[in-house]
Amino acid sequence: MERRGQRIGGFTLPELLISLAIVGVLATLASPQFGRAHRGAVLGGAAEQLLGDFQRAQAEAIKRNRGVTIHKTGEASYDIEFLGSATLDGATFAQGPDTVRLAPFGPPLTGAATYVLAAGNYRKTVIITAGGQTRIQ
Repeated sequence: MERRGQRIGGFTLPELLISLAIVGVLATLASPQFGRAHRGAVLGGAAEQLLGDFQRAQAEAIKRNRGVTIHKTGEASYDIEFLGSATLDGATFAQGPDTVRLAPFGPPLTGAATYVLAAGNYRKTVIITAGGQTRIQ
């Protein structure tokens, strides 16, 4: 548009509506990726939490020179003797023993333990080996 020799800048209403429609379509296409990334991050955090709690329980067993028991108390909760209860944030136990007893020097008396955590269709495995090493797969 021109007005007395000047051009007034800006976008027309149809241009703005088309731009908004394109942004809306792109956001719709990208949102499942954000959801998957979020679930993966939540599941990774829960696995790190469980791994850290296993390591804390091992340190507590060594410090007290006594066995320590880790016991699942629900779908997403567990209790660590001497340390208290914990709940997995955003994940549940899909598989794993109900109880693991750690020796006074750290490794599990009950043998190696494998816990599978789930968040939606995603899975992470937390392992404590018979020798007491912990890792996430």
